Amino acid sequence: PYAIVSFLHQSQKTVTVRNTLNPTWDQTLIFYEVEIFGDHLVTERNPPHIVVELYDQDTY
Repeated sequence: PYAIVSFLHQSQKTVTVRNTLNPTWDQTLIFYEVEIFGDHLVTERNPPHIVVELYDQDTY
């Protein structure tokens, strides 16, 4: 399996972990040029979502 991680307008793909249906990743994804506008207190209380989509290499 692998994951697509999305934050604001950017997405990145993890490495594929083969031969398992119970993967773990020890990987850092860095999102560059992230700009979050507005009051920082509002952003702290309601931060942007991080979306993680999981896929199996054999079926996507």
